[in-house]
Amino acid sequence: MKISISTIAAIVSLILLSNANAANMPADTDGMKSDRAGKAQARDARSAMHMFRGLSLNSQQKEDIKALFKQVKADNSVFQADRKNSFQDMQYVMQLPAWDEEAALQVIDAHIEKSQQAKLNIAKAKHAAYQLLDNSQKEQLSQRAEERKSKREAKADENKADRKKSKIAKAKQKQFKKMSKKLALSEEQIEQWKAINANAKTEKSALRADGKSYRTMERELIKAESFDEDAWLTLHAEASTKMKAARLIQTKAMFDRRALLSEEQIEAFERMQKKMLKKMKDKRRSSGYLRQG
Repeated sequence: MKISISTIAAIVSLILLSNANAANMPADTDGMKSDRAGKAQARDARSAMHMFRGLSLNSQQKEDIKALFKQVKADNSVFQADRKNSFQDMQYVMQLPAWDEEAALQVIDAHIEKSQQAKLNIAKAKHAAYQLLDNSQKEQLSQRAEERKSKREAKADENKADRKKSKIAKAKQKQFKKMSKKLALSEEQIEQWKAINANAKTEKSALRADGKSYRTMERELIKAESFDEDAWLTLHAEASTKMKAARLIQTKAMFDRRALLSEEQIEAFERMQKKMLKKMKDKRRSSGYLRQG
């Protein structure tokens, strides 16, 4: 199912404060948080399996690869409670009377450390699945990677990426205008909100380039004859430094945005958030995007 850009922008605007306000939401949202954490675990496994889709696999290979990622999904399900705990810990940071960088870093560090094993499990499963391929299939996988790279470069040459960013930016602006009206934000609040976002965007932009090199190096480890866990752990540790910095920037921006709002505005935002999340869930379910049961 395709979700419109305006809808995506709506969710982005709502998520900006969701972590800060969730602790004050009605009791039934605990189930929503747990449900989202469980879906995140399943999404990680599906994303990992995506690299093997479209290959000319025989029935045994398909069965073996499916079994590998089914096991990863089961193994990583034990980290669901850790995700929920990290979420709750961050609520404490968000509700402090003043920004506490040390407390925020403690929560971020704990989350990254706990998620490391889940990511390692996925990397190992990718490696095991790659070893099931014959040489022609490995070549096919490499060709597909090159084709995707060529398509990305072609889109960049045609400035499609810039046009898409511009379209998304306009949708976000439209949604922010709607949200600011419903929350009755003052002109001063609006300007401060925009300044916080702009500053966070500038700080995070310097960290994004390293993500590509991490993915490239991880793919090399996955394609190696034997999986070097120590090398993966070293790579992940290096990437975690950038990840921690990015999350700290994001967390500080969330704290600053929340600090702009009055209690009445926070309550109004919570109502908007709950309504939007329910609307999106109903839309996905009606289209068959979410499985029933």
